Amino acid sequence: MILFVTVISVLFLKVTTADDLPSYFPKCHIDDPDSCLLRGFQILKPHVSNGIEEIGLPPLNPLRVPKLKVSQTGPLARYQFLLENFTITGLDDYHIQEFRYNPHTMTFYGRIVYDTMSMTSNMDALGQVISVPIEGKGSVEVTLIGPINGEFEINGNLRNENGVNYYNTTNIKVNLYIYDGSCRLDDFFNNNIYLTRMITNIFNENSKLVVDVLTPAFKEMAKYGIRNLMTELTNRIPYNLLFPRRNY
Repeated sequence: MILFVTVISVLFLKVTTADDLPSYFPKCHIDDPDSCLLRGFQILKPHVSNGIEEIGLPPLNPLRVPKLKVSQTGPLARYQFLLENFTITGLDDYHIQEFRYNPHTMTFYGRIVYDTMSMTSNMDALGQVISVPIEGKGSVEVTLIGPINGEFEINGNLRNENGVNYYNTTNIKVNLYIYDGSCRLDDFFNNNIYLTRMITNIFNENSKLVVDVLTPAFKEMAKYGIRNLMTELTNRIPYNLLFPRRNY
């Protein structure tokens, strides 16, 4: 979904730096954004694996995050994970189902589908998932099995700064459905191979439940990424340049 936010801004963007954009970039206008954006996502799909330096899009296959903290508190999950060298593979293999922007309500809406996604990381863990403890330092490999359906809505208003209007994100809603998953844990519980293997087997034998329990954490990660990127882009680009109208 981070891909959505970056590409949306650039497809609308019509500033002096436009000449520096790759030649394959479509140019969209606020008057008729939806079909242009859908076409734009398909045009960009072959290029996102290695990143697009001109728009600040990092390589998506894989996407690497140096450090990430994840926590959750609930009846079936209560944990704190510190992830280091977090790597996601498969973000570039997306299927855009729908995209809309309503300039009257200033609301984005989109749906995206992935077939599969893989994650690897070093992890410092403390807590429990489905009432099964996991603790210590080790490594984790997770495969999310599709369909992985993502749906998001971004609400905003105008913020005026020194007489210039900017898009201001006020709320982000994310829904995720993940069909299934699998995992492999190594070196946890003070490098207790047998206990780590037993916990891995329990998680994989109850994979659908584990995925359902952890989905709220994946949703929060997506919301965090979208908000950070929206803030970075819209704080420096005036609204009338971010969303230009067609010149007739």
